[in-house]
Amino acid sequence: TIQLLSLKKPMLVALNFAGEARERGMHASPGKLSSLLGVPVVSIDALSGAGVPAMLSCAVSLLGQKKKIRQKKLRLGGAEKIHSLASSIASRASTNIKKNEFLQHSWLDQLTTSAPSGTLILILVLGLLFASLFLVGGGLSSLIGSAFGAYAAPPLKAAISLVPNPVIQEMLRFMLVDGINAGLQIAIPYILVFYVVIAIMEDSGYLPRMAFLIDKLMHRMGLHGKAIIPMMLGFGCTVPAIISTRVLPSRRERLLSAILITLIPCSA
Repeated sequence: TIQLLSLKKPMLVALNFAGEARERGMHASPGKLSSLLGVPVVSIDALSGAGVPAMLSCAVSLLGQKKKIRQKKLRLGGAEKIHSLASSIASRASTNIKKNEFLQHSWLDQLTTSAPSGTLILILVLGLLFASLFLVGGGLSSLIGSAFGAYAAPPLKAAISLVPNPVIQEMLRFMLVDGINAGLQIAIPYILVFYVVIAIMEDSGYLPRMAFLIDKLMHRMGLHGKAIIPMMLGFGCTVPAIISTRVLPSRRERLLSAILITLIPCSA
């Protein structure tokens, strides 16, 4: 940031990790930092999106300004002087506050990423995932199958019986009755439940912790730990799981993950 100030261009500083700083007992004042640097400073939280609209609004206003921003003249030297200046500005713009024990998540990270407890939690989470597939998905499948058999199947069969050719009748019955019933009763309930559970795991932040936990195991197969996420999606449906391998960095990892995903039995 200090080196960018020497370019004398319109500049906006986004003060990220403010929440994490408060957890560690520190508070950085955007106003003090702005006065020390001579440029606007906006506090944001990139994960939750807090402060991002204000940052974008400030950036748009800076682009619309024709006059140059009056930045502080900072004397730059070597790397040691720049580091010393940055430390001085940080100490003047921040204050120590009382730590909030309820906001600290380090113990939760250690619990879910350490080998003994993290492995047990992983087994428990996967057990709950598959239990929800069999119990909730099975219940939804029975409910949908009963409703289809009671209300949709009889009129479809009656309409198909009007076709004079028995071969065409059998084809239509297979496509319109058995085919639709299979899609509604087998695929939709299990895939729906699976992706709801995956969304809960993703929003709670457990998916990246799970990827970190099994990173060593995945490296033995020549993959990164985050390849477990497309593989988990493979239990729901193979097609979106293979598409999601695009997040992997190399072509080799994407190809290897796609091959492994085809070996995973999907919910349908």
